[in-house]
Amino acid sequence: MNPVRHTLKNRNGMEVDLLASGARIGAVRIPVEGRMLDMILGYDRIEEYETDPFYLGATVGRVCNRINNASFKLGGQTFSLSRNSGGHCLHGGESGFSARQWSFVKPMLSTTEAVLALISPSGDQGFPGRVCARVRYLLDDDNRLTIEFEATSDAPTPINLCNHAYFHLGESAVADLGLQLFASRYLPVEGGIPLTRPQPVAGSPFDFTSPAWVGERLANLEHDQLASNSGFDHCYLLSAQHSVSARLRGRHHGIELEICTDQPGMQLYTGQYLEPPFRPYQALCLEAQNLPDAINRPDFPSSLLTPGDLYRRRVSYRFSRTRR
Repeated sequence: MNPVRHTLKNRNGMEVDLLASGARIGAVRIPVEGRMLDMILGYDRIEEYETDPFYLGATVGRVCNRINNASFKLGGQTFSLSRNSGGHCLHGGESGFSARQWSFVKPMLSTTEAVLALISPSGDQGFPGRVCARVRYLLDDDNRLTIEFEATSDAPTPINLCNHAYFHLGESAVADLGLQLFASRYLPVEGGIPLTRPQPVAGSPFDFTSPAWVGERLANLEHDQLASNSGFDHCYLLSAQHSVSARLRGRHHGIELEICTDQPGMQLYTGQYLEPPFRPYQALCLEAQNLPDAINRPDFPSSLLTPGDLYRRRVSYRFSRTRR
């Protein structure tokens, strides 16, 4: 029988719970002052993930973020997708990868590594091609959790996989998180769909090139993009000049998260649409991914996977504790 949960552990006592449901991260626990402190938002019971509407810690696909009008053209054919967000396709559709039971690949299970696999048939949520997807989790003794995404397809199809963990670093709300994003441009949106070409962050509340408290940026929502979205839910274009993509730091516990990725974008979402049993703005997402609606935007990096090619993307999360 395929396991439903697997826990990674390192020599420092860090633990990462992985779940077959959505190939997701259920918890990231770090020893802090004699107790295990969880770094991400999660449910108390594993059964609750089966009906999770928030994508907590999940592997999101086939295409994370949104596809405009839930459709795209490819090879002279129009493909109509599952509409689950205001007429758009969000995170792969109503029953995307996050809603599936993945399989742990048993020969690759250890205390520091796990691989999960999923087969998505042609026509799944309207997407063409039979896709074989794999997610590999690696935990090292530097408190670094690395995720490697891979996929192949027997027909051309868009692919954009990401992890959707909500980070709070042991803090009670995003107001107590300090963020630095190595990105000089972001995408203004309407209904989550990019409106224009990327815009500079300089001189706006979207500028996190220097560390800033998220709560201070949310205290004043006069910027039209923040007001219309009740906070941040925007994709940033990451700078290729920096090996580190983002840093997040907790005010009270002094936990720091360093994110590195080979993806071109990072979606910052401040959790404003969380509902019970959680609270709005309780945690935030930093989703390493390709740009939203890329399959309909030839000016964006391509999200198209063709037969014979291998989709491979990587993101790592390194946790440390700074002096306070």
